[in-house]
Amino acid sequence: MLGHLGAEGFELTGDLDSADVVVVNTCGFLQASAQESVNTLLSAARRKKDGQVRAVVAVGCMTQRYGAEVANAMPEVDGFLGVGQGQELPDVVRRVLSGERVTQVTGPAAGFEGYGLRLQQTPHHTAYLKISEGCDRNCAFCVIPSIRGKMVSRPISDLVFEARQLAARGVRELILVGQDPTRYGVDLGGHQLVELLTELSRIEELRWIRVMYLFPDRHAAAVLEAIATLPRVCRYVDMPLQHAAPEVLRSMNRPGGDDEFLAMIETARALCPEMVVRSTFIAGFPGETREAYQRLAAFVHNAQLDWVGVFQYSKEEGSPAAAMSQQVTAHARRDRYHRLMRIQRDVTRKRLRKSIGSEIEVLVEQVTGNAGVGRSMGQAPEIDGETHLDLTALPSSAPGDFVLAEITGSSEYDLTAKALRLLHRSPARTPELLQIGVKAR
Repeated sequence: MLGHLGAEGFELTGDLDSADVVVVNTCGFLQASAQESVNTLLSAARRKKDGQVRAVVAVGCMTQRYGAEVANAMPEVDGFLGVGQGQELPDVVRRVLSGERVTQVTGPAAGFEGYGLRLQQTPHHTAYLKISEGCDRNCAFCVIPSIRGKMVSRPISDLVFEARQLAARGVRELILVGQDPTRYGVDLGGHQLVELLTELSRIEELRWIRVMYLFPDRHAAAVLEAIATLPRVCRYVDMPLQHAAPEVLRSMNRPGGDDEFLAMIETARALCPEMVVRSTFIAGFPGETREAYQRLAAFVHNAQLDWVGVFQYSKEEGSPAAAMSQQVTAHARRDRYHRLMRIQRDVTRKRLRKSIGSEIEVLVEQVTGNAGVGRSMGQAPEIDGETHLDLTALPSSAPGDFVLAEITGSSEYDLTAKALRLLHRSPARTPELLQIGVKAR
């Protein structure tokens, strides 16, 4: 979207106070995220009363999910676009600046047009690579297929070309994302994620390639082997299991169970002993009995996962689970969530403590004097812990540096470490645009 705006002559600004138009990329996955999107839109719209902003445009998932309903409920917002309509944003911005109110929600579409115009928002050393759009899984709790449509994969040649462009601009950590990367390529003739990883691992400028959101089906085994063996691919597995009791997983319309998942995790660690494994779980799914929950809790304890995220089940309108009987009470969902988090907090604390004294590679992201904050290969941005660095031995350290560090301590979720020597310095680039507005010309 930023690329389309820039190509059409709009000036992009990271200063909200100087923007004529504010574009809010909304989320509609959960009720809580939709409410956060609404609050952000209302906050931006209030600036119109003071003359600070001329128009506000909502784009993305919440707009796609609720369409005319959200447009009618929010007269303060001037324009609405759905999923995959980025190429239409410049025209919508021009129209709202002329005083027109625009509701133009179609699709959903993959929206891969114009990816060559992409402007990077993340820090100069890290970028996300969208490999596919949409999902065919139809998990009972999830509304993503209705919001983002059927799965559409980008060709490997396009992804490798974009990855090479990003690497040439200084990106050293490439994070592959999609709603269902395990199935990447099925619409192009077959499962192709391993082939994609193999091609990307040949880009010598890249240092870390990270894959997020793997689905735990029978095709995951080949992906795990690729993660364990390919150069530059992070020894990091992010596989949302969602539950461990087979009967709950069947209700979720998902495969597997605790025994199968434990075997999969053991296989990953046998392939690569330093493999870091992350997962997510849902507490309080409809029909989750006390026995099923206890089975989940036992699995979280026994699996000894490095990182775990837990969600309280959210009853999402339009999802199959919303119509299920035996909805778990809010009190029980909350209690089960906190108990799972306590179990995992203890697991993570102990696993981090065992790493004290070892040496790891750390990507530096913040520097203040002789102190820094970064991430190891086993820490994905924003969702896992951090590594707090003593940079005394490397006083010229800067964000984007990869350093060798000795782990000196740990807390519940974070590591502390002493930098030993510089391994790689990423090329510098202009400051990132973190909060985007549009300045009319």
